[in-house]
Amino acid sequence: MWAPLSLTLLIMMLNSCQGPINNRQPKMITEAEAIEIAKEAIEGKIQPQTDSPITVQHHEGRYIITFVHITPSDMLGPDYDARVTIDARTGAVLEILGGS
Repeated sequence: MWAPLSLTLLIMMLNSCQGPINNRQPKMITEAEAIEIAKEAIEGKIQPQTDSPITVQHHEGRYIITFVHITPSDMLGPDYDARVTIDARTGAVLEILGGS
């Protein structure tokens, strides 16, 4: 008779440690939060063009925020002023790249 009780205790312990097993989703920051984090990360380091587009990609648990560089069609130049990679779960800045 102790086996069913042990199983019940095990299930109760798992539920109390992890919450509902089927409904557990890792919390992620929003795209808007990722953009703000990226802006703060480059502030004072990289100056993107005024009114340049900002693109957001979500890939493998990371946000890639790109501050697009607008180059006239008859000139060569960088594709972006800055590209910031952010952990989508923690909001940590993983990488900052500057266009050159």
